[in-house]
Amino acid sequence: MTRETGGNYQIYKNIFENLYDAYIHMDKTGNIAIASPSCLRIFGLPPEDMQGKNFFNEFIVDNLKIKQFMEKINSEGQVSEFEMTIRKVDGTKIWVSTNANYFLDESGKITGIESTTRDITERKNLEEQLIRAERMAAVGTLAGGVAHEFNNINLAILGYAELGLFREGLEQEVKNYFSTIRKSALRARAITSNLLTFSGSRIGKIGPANLNKVVDETIIMLSHEVSSSGIEIITQKGETPDTIMDATQIGQVVLNILINAHHALTDREKKEITVRTGHNRFNVFVSISDTGWGIPNENLLKIFSPFFTTKGEHSDGSDAQNKVKGTGLGLSVSHTIVANHKGDIKVESEVGSGTTFTVSLPIVSGTTERDTIQSFHATGKMPTASILILDDEPDLRELLDKFYSSRGHTVYHTGSGEHALQIISEKNIDVVLVDLQMPQMTGREFLKKARNCQTALKPAYIVITGKSIEPEEHMNDDIFCVVYKPFKLNEIFDKTREAIFSRLSQIQHM
Repeated sequence: MTRETGGNYQIYKNIFENLYDAYIHMDKTGNIAIASPSCLRIFGLPPEDMQGKNFFNEFIVDNLKIKQFMEKINSEGQVSEFEMTIRKVDGTKIWVSTNANYFLDESGKITGIESTTRDITERKNLEEQLIRAERMAAVGTLAGGVAHEFNNINLAILGYAELGLFREGLEQEVKNYFSTIRKSALRARAITSNLLTFSGSRIGKIGPANLNKVVDETIIMLSHEVSSSGIEIITQKGETPDTIMDATQIGQVVLNILINAHHALTDREKKEITVRTGHNRFNVFVSISDTGWGIPNENLLKIFSPFFTTKGEHSDGSDAQNKVKGTGLGLSVSHTIVANHKGDIKVESEVGSGTTFTVSLPIVSGTTERDTIQSFHATGKMPTASILILDDEPDLRELLDKFYSSRGHTVYHTGSGEHALQIISEKNIDVVLVDLQMPQMTGREFLKKARNCQTALKPAYIVITGKSIEPEEHMNDDIFCVVYKPFKLNEIFDKTREAIFSRLSQIQHM
């Protein structure tokens, strides 16, 4: 052997021993003759133990993939970036990409196959997460659209049921009918609210609130059901400064986590839920721990995905909770709510030992001048007023017309933005209820044009919508407040009342 030959041998030997991809030389049936040291990392076996094993039969999981591999190499003489799942020696499944070609001897006869294999599991996981995110976005868009349209229908159901309950002299049986319809409509409202929150189409009613109070009120809601299941709730409350939040939605987050903790304690001997609250310099937080079954690692990445649920999996059938099936929306909605609050939700779990969810919210203090005005005037008697309703839903216009008229107010309503502008210019309108999602002239376009109307005093505008509007639009001087569909009649009445008093305050200071 010459010095040059020996030097080349050492170079090739170094390259072979330091390959990142796994190199395998096998016969045409897959029996391995030579394997690189990198096989230990990918297949879990050192090269000497790889020799004699069959690449196709002992590592490739899917027989269809073996057939596709052989068809391609037989027809083309090579395989490029062939993706498949293999099983390592410890049973772990990973994704790999393989390049292979026939090995020819000096006479050109096929004597075997040589291949290089790379672990692409991380890349495939990222691709799966991207696909899941795109699917979630599509589901969210669909859910938001369906919920928005259903809100218009449900508003008429809820509103007319309440109008029926306001009637005097009705038989008790008829009142019960209206009451049942109202309860069902409110349940439907809660479901569509979840869908809108999940789809990112609902900001919520933001205001000053205290996390400890939200937690206390939520625990009270579940106290009877929890105690009757033999579960003890231990509270360890620290100081939580008031901050800006949607108290109803954050209460829903706490409720969803508590319900999950309740289910996790099915058939457990030790049934405890520990709720801790507190704050640091930047955040207030609540952590909810249970002594339940825990969450397997393979499920931790899925728990915030929509429609993923494991409720009832651990029950042996003796507990009532084994009959309860989850929708898989609770934690995904909770994640969206916390994200909309610029907060964070984390989970720690150990199988057999329990789970802890921690929700953190940024500390944001302060109240607006409008909050003070609304609170001050809320106790006064509401004077009669002229109210304009601009909405393309005839049923909603008719409902609000009857409602306000029955309380002595003068009501005008239309589904046309141009007609509404004409009414404002001709009549002394105190309050305008305007829907943003309008055909032809949208609610936003109407508001822009209404600014130019020559009136002694501009009306107070209340936006009624089934979709979210941006925070800066909430603060627009032309908009007094935003009310989300489907609303209860008392809710819209209270906001109208506040708007009228706010307008009276302006008149008094002119």
